[in-house]
Amino acid sequence: MPKIKCSECSQPLTCLSSGDCWCNSYPKLMDLDDAKTCLCAKCLELALAKKILDNNKQLSSEQMKEVGALGEPEQLIQDLHYTMEIVKGKRLMMLSKWYLLRRGYCCDNGCRNCPY
Repeated sequence: MPKIKCSECSQPLTCLSSGDCWCNSYPKLMDLDDAKTCLCAKCLELALAKKILDNNKQLSSEQMKEVGALGEPEQLIQDLHYTMEIVKGKRLMMLSKWYLLRRGYCCDNGCRNCPY
């Protein structure tokens, strides 16, 4: 297993390019050529979320299921999973489309970024 660094943050990681690497558990929302080299888990999640948000990409139902299979993140990251906004004088947490996709279902609360 070659020891390499994440192409975004330079954190060391172990690449299992044999096909059974941890990164294969993430949904295939972008070509591997887009990343050029391996990314750590945090940078891969950021790249996938950015791909969805920047392109306002419409995902197939299969891709939505793949993202939902990731489950809710253990730790929320501001500007990735949510943003803080002032609405009618109150500070509110707005969940991102990426977070809502990871949650895997619609809660029927009329979330602004709901992909469902």
